[in-house]
Amino acid sequence: MGQKGLVLMLALITFTVVLLSLNYANVPKGAALSDANVTFSHTNLILFGGIYIITAAAFTYHLGRMGEYADVLYVMTVSLLAMWALNSKTQPTWLQEELSNLIYRLGLHLNPSPEVVLYLYFYTILLLATATFYIAPRHSRELGFLIFGMTFSMPLFREFMNSTELVGIAAFSITLALSSSFFSYSGPLRAGLEGVLLAISTVIVFSVRPIAVLIPVALILTFPRKKRNFLYLALAPAGFLMVQKNGLWLRPKFVPVPLEDAIIQLLLPTLLFIYLFIGKSKAIKAGLRNTRGPTPFLLFLTAVYAIGFVYDRTIFPYLLLLISSVPTRIIYQVRTLEKGTTGARTGVY
Repeated sequence: MGQKGLVLMLALITFTVVLLSLNYANVPKGAALSDANVTFSHTNLILFGGIYIITAAAFTYHLGRMGEYADVLYVMTVSLLAMWALNSKTQPTWLQEELSNLIYRLGLHLNPSPEVVLYLYFYTILLLATATFYIAPRHSRELGFLIFGMTFSMPLFREFMNSTELVGIAAFSITLALSSSFFSYSGPLRAGLEGVLLAISTVIVFSVRPIAVLIPVALILTFPRKKRNFLYLALAPAGFLMVQKNGLWLRPKFVPVPLEDAIIQLLLPTLLFIYLFIGKSKAIKAGLRNTRGPTPFLLFLTAVYAIGFVYDRTIFPYLLLLISSVPTRIIYQVRTLEKGTTGARTGVY
């Protein structure tokens, strides 16, 4: 990663440690925060703080080798999330209730504490934001910051994150990120692991939004046939049946979606989408001709979710994530075609 990446990683660790130290100093052992009504312990705070730091540092290191300034923009993203967490007064009781119900249905005798649930809530948001960088093209991960900005900046999108819908959105983002790596050439072990993880994330999305049953269909139609694809196509339907048979549904609370607000908040990525199609139509048509992979996959799902949105506005965050993701693939595709690089010659986007 080089000296720049090392400095950035150290800066991230230092920044996070300072923030955690401030939080640590303001939350004495055994004291309850009046705003969140959650009792914090030093041990859990250090444990989960360490997990956050390791996760952020690992992805910073990895992104430092994949795209120009991707690691810098990711550090900015993590910093924003850290400030959000420290200033948040959220108490995700809905997540605790849903998690307790799910554990009970699985036949386990565990009772997650409000403190642990709060940590899981913010960690899920971290994974969601991280996945947006991996939806972007492999060699231009910095474009993920564009996806992050166009989604997290929308109030309606953030409103959905205050319900069990957050689990579905995060899993959906991870699903899109994993599918974007399906063209990378890797060994059988890694390929198998990717297929299993993709199946798990798809099943989680399905447990929140059954429309996810169309994700494997989109993959069949837009990706070339590979062994890991067959593994995924075997595991995902099996997971769907398991959710259906055992009633392992996650029921998010209803979030009203006024049509005018939804249209306005979909306007920015939609205008970018339209601008690219109009301004770069020839390059896009040339690139999409005989092309298979992430870009057609995202386009297909965008069309499916756009139609679904007409009948069910509560899939708004999923549609917003898709419409925000497609332009990043097109930007990379056009740039690749103009440079005449390997991706343009092989039809891999």
